[in-house]
Amino acid sequence: MDRYGYDWRGELGNSATVKAFQGEPGADASTRHPSYDLADLLRAVHEIDGLWRIRFLTSHPNYMTDRILETVRDLPKVCPHIEVPIQAGDDDVLERMKRGYTNAQYRALIERIRAIVPAVAINTDIIVGFCGETAEQFERTVEIVRDLKFDKVHLARYSPRPGTVSERRMADDVPEAEKVRRHKLLETLQEQISAEINQRFLGEIVEVLVEDKHKGKWRGRNRQNKLVFIESDLPLRGRLVEAQITWTGPWSMQGRFVRDISPLPDKISAPRSTFTIALNGG
Repeated sequence: MDRYGYDWRGELGNSATVKAFQGEPGADASTRHPSYDLADLLRAVHEIDGLWRIRFLTSHPNYMTDRILETVRDLPKVCPHIEVPIQAGDDDVLERMKRGYTNAQYRALIERIRAIVPAVAINTDIIVGFCGETAEQFERTVEIVRDLKFDKVHLARYSPRPGTVSERRMADDVPEAEKVRRHKLLETLQEQISAEINQRFLGEIVEVLVEDKHKGKWRGRNRQNKLVFIESDLPLRGRLVEAQITWTGPWSMQGRFVRDISPLPDKISAPRSTFTIALNGG
């Protein structure tokens, strides 16, 4: 991600680029690097001058190795923000989806991520109403969301995608109204969880990469990829700043500008002011 907040997913972070880094199957052996993995790519990108932050999206749970997690932990530019889609919480549904892992294996992965990467934010993807998913199977998805407390869940209702195995061989047999119900239930649960997690930032000073202005406030993201709005008349676009969080909600936070920490020769300063922050309703 550059100083203006634009990430390089289209250039560096997609699976096609990682494949190219390893070498496409059938490529000349002299151009392939079979011993390299995503951790090596992150280390190579980390050496690029002018990059302030690095994120990668998204990793299949089966490819999330300790070596990658240790690299996220050890490289200052790599943000502690991990996206590992589970898609469903029931083992039979996961098998029909050809995901290649079980509920228990996924839980163990999340435990490993949190043990290796301090202050990590973990996001996931879930599809509700996949072919043949019963109400009981869906409850296992609810349980895993409640138990693991993700920072964010990207939700989708299943719909057949042309050319996929599910579209060719499986019946889309969960009624649309039931898909909507399940989606809303998880959405409500995740809103509560996200609000609880974000509340821990209240009063804390966080690093924010400011992207642009939105409705009169500067908009940026902290290292965990959480949206932060900053009230300030200073020209903060493209700056890496510290902000003290004064309000939190499930989907965003608000804060006040503390200081400019951009690795640039010029620094932006603000006049001294006194602020009051209400903690825990006090």
